[in-house]
Amino acid sequence: PFDVLCGGFPCQPFSKAGKGRGLADTRGTLFYEILRIAKVCRPRYVLLENVARLATHDKGRTWVTIRNAIHEAGYYTHFRPFILSAMQTQLPQCRTRVFILCTRKLEDLPPLPTAPKMKTIKANLTTHIPDILEPGVPTHTLDTNHRTAEEVWGEFIDIQIKNRLPVLPTVWADYWGNDIGPIGTQLIYKNKIIDRNRAYYNKHRHLFQDWLERSTKNPLWKGYLRKMSWMAGPLKPLDQTIWVLRMSGMRVKNTDYIWTLTKSSIIPVYGPHHRHLTPTELLRCQGFPDSFKYHSKKELYKQLGNSVPPPMVEAAARLLFSHRSDKQNADSGEMERQRATTGGLARKK
Repeated sequence: PFDVLCGGFPCQPFSKAGKGRGLADTRGTLFYEILRIAKVCRPRYVLLENVARLATHDKGRTWVTIRNAIHEAGYYTHFRPFILSAMQTQLPQCRTRVFILCTRKLEDLPPLPTAPKMKTIKANLTTHIPDILEPGVPTHTLDTNHRTAEEVWGEFIDIQIKNRLPVLPTVWADYWGNDIGPIGTQLIYKNKIIDRNRAYYNKHRHLFQDWLERSTKNPLWKGYLRKMSWMAGPLKPLDQTIWVLRMSGMRVKNTDYIWTLTKSSIIPVYGPHHRHLTPTELLRCQGFPDSFKYHSKKELYKQLGNSVPPPMVEAAARLLFSHRSDKQNADSGEMERQRATTGGLARKK
């Protein structure tokens, strides 16, 4: 016997990064195994977690199926799941997750708070990346790929700032100064990015031609290194930002928080120190204490990407338990006796 079932089920079937097969994916059906445990053990509360896209997967039909299954198992849950951002718990990471709050049909559900807008969440974030940095960590420790990206794109951004040029959200240097036509097999939005890049380069060719020629001769500056997405608002030097290298290119943003950590080994670079964030700093972004022990950096990165920040679980649990009254606590034993004598779920009259 136990009072709270707290856990999760695989997110890959519902994530943007997966194939999106939802409950048709064998991993997705593990949700029903959680309900099987709940039906047998009858805990007072069930608290589940998954990726935020679960709420909208398959145009909302997946969530309706899950919600109906929860009700059939003898539990209440909200009409819509509770969506929480890590930044709402003062973690400097853009990590949004769905929490499914369930109570046995003996209990009342707590009212869900109104979901704040991202602008409000950002404004209320008081812990930023500089606040979680370890002291005394060596700087300028990037590998050759990252150093190449830092040097080439750092110079590009400096040219933009010096000449007060407008921000180009996505720079795709492969399509600067060539006559390749529209990529018919690409999505329309990619063709728009390419057209925008060509127009930008042709307009400012006199400023970037030398930079482009020198950079193109660099044998390391190739492939995904030639694409850069600016997400840091007004232009600023690269060493005042935080950035990552992905297979889709370089992404740059402000140093207030990092992107969602994934199970890959893509570790953000803290521009002012010219180094990657350390394992301890990443643990802090996930809300783990400095005393947390790990044995392998490679495995740690994978585990962190699959982890749920403890402060987020605590916030969801506190909300779930917030409706309990003194009478409900005192009557918990009586509820169990009623359930035993009726052979099923005791209901409120």
